[in-house]
Amino acid sequence: MANPGVVSLVWGCGDDASTTKIDASGTDVAADVAGDVAMSGLPTAADLGRACVIASACGAIGLTDCFTDSLFTYYSEVVQCVLAAGSDCSAVQACRGYTVTPDPACTPTCTGTTAVNCSGGNRYSFDCTTGFASTGPTCQLSGGAQCTGGACTAADDICDGTKLRSCSSSVLLDFDCGHFGWSCVSGASGTRCSDGSAVACSTFDETCSGNQVVFCRNGFQVKRDCAAVATGATCYAQSNGRAYCGVGNACEPGGSGVSTCTTATTLSYCAGGVQQTFDCVAMGFSGCTSGRCAP
Repeated sequence: MANPGVVSLVWGCGDDASTTKIDASGTDVAADVAGDVAMSGLPTAADLGRACVIASACGAIGLTDCFTDSLFTYYSEVVQCVLAAGSDCSAVQACRGYTVTPDPACTPTCTGTTAVNCSGGNRYSFDCTTGFASTGPTCQLSGGAQCTGGACTAADDICDGTKLRSCSSSVLLDFDCGHFGWSCVSGASGTRCSDGSAVACSTFDETCSGNQVVFCRNGFQVKRDCAAVATGATCYAQSNGRAYCGVGNACEPGGSGVSTCTTATTLSYCAGGVQQTFDCVAMGFSGCTSGRCAP
């Protein structure tokens, strides 16, 4: 899985006049979320599939890495927010804390504590003090506008409660280890997130240990329990050295070829290891193109 310590995805979105919030089964998502998700406090595996399709349609993430990367970093509240937003891409952007406005002349900048970046003729504004998974409370220009804790050297790596404050490219980046149920520890091996174990590793390959995904971070193994990602989810290993939390392994949800348009309006997607069909138009989108629903 990709490094979960820095979430730097910029969510894009096309123009979308429709705000219909309909899922693949034709159910009103806003009403469905209250019953389907809130009862357990966690999304179900079916919810995750719908959230991936919605978020990818709005340019938020790619379907090829939704189950293997993105879902590990999302709070359940963010998944619920995306489901409730449906085809309203502006609302989907807001779920992650981004405000998007058209600005063909946009240039990356810091406006107080707000980081402004640019993509596709749009201006993406992110409040470093309140945005989801912010990597610091201040804005600094460093290869674009970035939320940081200020300038640093490698010696500045410290633990602040469960928060890991690490120096990367001379800027201090915050990551809350507690979001994954881990703690932050410092010692002779450095400062890192820890799940309580101390098993050294040197490869990015992921494996399953029971219902947990095991991956390598900062030279040590850490585990993510699939039970904390979605109700009914189990760990499955892929043939490409990746692992994911899903509900089957009839197909592999990470890598190329995980989604295709079977008709101009229908998307076939390997959601959590199970091939599913989504009616993009019924979900409020314009159709299916390039292996995803289109806004």
